[in-house]
Amino acid sequence: MNIDKYLKSDRTVIDIANDIKYRKLQRDDIKTLVQDKRIRACFFGGEITGKKPRSEWDREYLNTVSYAPVAECFNEEFLFYLDEVADHVVKLEQRKKRFKIGAVVAVVIAIAVTGIIVGCNTRKNEKTEETSYAAESYYQC
Repeated sequence: MNIDKYLKSDRTVIDIANDIKYRKLQRDDIKTLVQDKRIRACFFGGEITGKKPRSEWDREYLNTVSYAPVAECFNEEFLFYLDEVADHVVKLEQRKKRFKIGAVVAVVIAIAVTGIIVGCNTRKNEKTEETSYAAESYYQC
């Protein structure tokens, strides 16, 4: 990880927060960042206010938390909290996406099976009708 790329910008705290939000930086990278004296010199503020319980973490909340460096705080606690929220939200979104894909696959399979069953029953009924017609014709003679 290149720490200098963050220090070349006047948006150091915002760039770091965005890279955590978009999962370009994760826990191990953050551990490295917070050990750097130049990054620590950018720290300000205290505790994060307005924390929500994990059950309320979603994309909107992640966006809100990622804006904290603009007005509230930028410190080690914030970086690890943002990482935790971002990790949770990304995994939640991936689970929802997999569920939707699974649901679509299940519907497609159900439609295919229904089509096969209807097709087989229709074919079976046609053969029964042909046999019945042939029998009726035979007995009429």
